[in-house]
Amino acid sequence: MLIYDSQYGNTAKIAHAAGDGLSEVIGAAGSVEVVKVAAFDTRTDPDKVEGSLRVFAKILDRFGYAAPKISSSLEKNGGQVIKPPEGFYVKGTEGPLEEGELERAKDWAGQIAASW
Repeated sequence: MLIYDSQYGNTAKIAHAAGDGLSEVIGAAGSVEVVKVAAFDTRTDPDKVEGSLRVFAKILDRFGYAAPKISSSLEKNGGQVIKPPEGFYVKGTEGPLEEGELERAKDWAGQIAASW
């Protein structure tokens, strides 16, 4: 099961690509004893931000992304984290996704499924 929230549609695209990667490896099969979890977010690459927003992007890069917080919360609530939190990059605030990110999401999900 994938749970996501997407304001501009970029996170939804990553979630669907990750879902494709998972289903290719584990199919629709089944039951698990422990809820295995992995978290991701979409973010702007701080190295590609220019001007006065660059300082803010660097601060956000260090402290503000959602994936680590989501992962921690899932673990605290009984989930078994099977892959460190991952960030996928968008251009600007609203996107589109950076080139290759959908493929990277699919590969990331395949790695998760392989550890199932």
